Amino acid sequence: MLTCSAAAFSQEAGTVSMELSGGSSVAEACLLDTPVFKDNKILLRWKYSGRTPPDFYIIERSSDERQFQTVGVLRPNDDNISFRFVDEGPAALKNFYRIKAGSATGPNFYSVTVAVEGPGFICKIYPNPADKILIIRSDIEGELRVHDGGNRQRMFLPVQRGLQSMDVSRLEKGFYIITIIDKLSHKIYREKLIKD
Repeated sequence: MLTCSAAAFSQEAGTVSMELSGGSSVAEACLLDTPVFKDNKILLRWKYSGRTPPDFYIIERSSDERQFQTVGVLRPNDDNISFRFVDEGPAALKNFYRIKAGSATGPNFYSVTVAVEGPGFICKIYPNPADKILIIRSDIEGELRVHDGGNRQRMFLPVQRGLQSMDVSRLEKGFYIITIIDKLSHKIYREKLIKD
């Protein structure tokens, strides 16, 4: 494993770069552009400017910058120097990414770790409009309440992480407001529900 000192890292014009020398005569560089968050996904882009491209790139993510997990693997072809990866399941709060570049015969090295804020709260409710069953996919624990147009609470559900369903067949056709209260942060989120 190749190690780098903090002095080897630099940041210029929104691009994070890491230069590696590790005892070889040719310095290699893996550039990790600033991640882009859009539509609950995070886009990572990087470039390789060394003489010999690595055999693989492993994209790693962490929520605490200590324990990383693999979220993707790319094998470059000979013509590529620019790469991209879309993380479709980022953590709700802060995400830390690094790129591991390596070879079956040579040393592995890492890009600098970069951070990007996640969506802050991930809870998907579908289908909407709903007929009988409402599916809740949540990354938080808390409470879900359904209020009618007169602001009367019609339903309540303790929300757990993962997938849950809610029987909404008792509700009359019309518009409702779903309120979700995050158990830890006490943030309140609202969404319209149409009952068919």
